[in-house]
Amino acid sequence: MEPATLAWILTLTVLALGTQYVSGVVGMGYGTILTPTLILLGVNPLNAVSSVVTSQLIGNSMLSIMHHRLGNADLRPGKEDFRRALILGLSGFLGPIIAVALMLRMPSNILKAYIVALMLSMSALVVLSRRFRVKYSTKKLFLIAMIASFNKGLTGGGYGPIVTAGQLVLGINPRSAVAVTSMAEFITEVTAVVLYGVAGLLNPVLIVPMTAGTLLSAPLVARTVSITPCSTLRKVVVTAMVVLAATVLVKTFITL
Repeated sequence: MEPATLAWILTLTVLALGTQYVSGVVGMGYGTILTPTLILLGVNPLNAVSSVVTSQLIGNSMLSIMHHRLGNADLRPGKEDFRRALILGLSGFLGPIIAVALMLRMPSNILKAYIVALMLSMSALVVLSRRFRVKYSTKKLFLIAMIASFNKGLTGGGYGPIVTAGQLVLGINPRSAVAVTSMAEFITEVTAVVLYGVAGLLNPVLIVPMTAGTLLSAPLVARTVSITPCSTLRKVVVTAMVVLAATVLVKTFITL
């Protein structure tokens, strides 16, 4: 498909809108779904990753505002949800730096196996956390943010599953966890986008229509989260993690 044509622009916009809707509702999936899709459509992998992260950066800024307005989380400065988003976002700034440095060196199959193992482990922890409670601490949030931001910077995805599930394991309300993930991801993505810009990896032909899609999805996502019961959101998050892990695993075996 030829870049800059109307068909290409519409395709990118619709793909971004759909995947950002899924990602926003369950707290994961935008990069994990959209990055390999773009590569299958012939986009250079480095441009695919950088465009996914950049478009979601802008989309998550709008989504955070919508979550706050609809009461999914209280993101006013000084409030607990805002504080948690800040800790997750700012403490993850080292992840993209390490990730971008390794982007051209790590074998893709090793990376995919790592992501699969991590998502399956986190989904199991979310299920088990209904039976036992992990004590909440800033140190645990820091560790979650480091692992998640590393995944984000390296692959364009993998941030939402870790941050959302990590909060659930620590006993956070599912609705708040999903909303806070959007704001934390926005903060983390700033570092990655700056690094992509320095490396000359930002492609407006990809970024502009994809950003339009993420912005259009924001009000739909926030409304869906606000009317979905927390128990349902928790089940959806676990199911989404298992499905994403299985998808990555199947693709890994196909490419072997």
